[in-house]
Amino acid sequence: MDRLKNKVAIVTGAGTREVEDSELMGTGSATAILFAREGARVILADIDKKNAERTQATIHKEGGEAEIVIADVSKPEKCRIIIEAAVKHFGKLDILFSNVGTSGPGKVTEGNAWDIAWTAVFLASDESRWISGVVIPVDAGLFAATPLAVLDNLNEE
Repeated sequence: MDRLKNKVAIVTGAGTREVEDSELMGTGSATAILFAREGARVILADIDKKNAERTQATIHKEGGEAEIVIADVSKPEKCRIIIEAAVKHFGKLDILFSNVGTSGPGKVTEGNAWDIAWTAVFLASDESRWISGVVIPVDAGLFAATPLAVLDNLNEE
């Protein structure tokens, strides 16, 4: 399918740490791969070049386009570099999939990285044009809500 044809996406945390004897994949890597499969050109932002290269190799093997930017998104100047790379390499930016966090013990209890990635593909596509301003926190599970639905939680004391 070409749900994301002619779109340019940045995926932060796009590398996947190698897990010995496992086919497990992280959410960022799975999302970057699916975005490319659906026709997007992807900027793979990660702090680890080796992990980003693993994702890029998969995308290139499948005929997709992806460029790597090594950057720590906790630093604003590095975020600017990522955005500039999207415009430099692909001429624009349509999608930002912000998928970074800290490492630590945890477990996805509902769904897996591919479930989250497929949700991101749908929400980034024209098929979801009826949804306005969806927020998908990428964490140990999957939750989607409109910003107004989340607003009440932000105001709680």
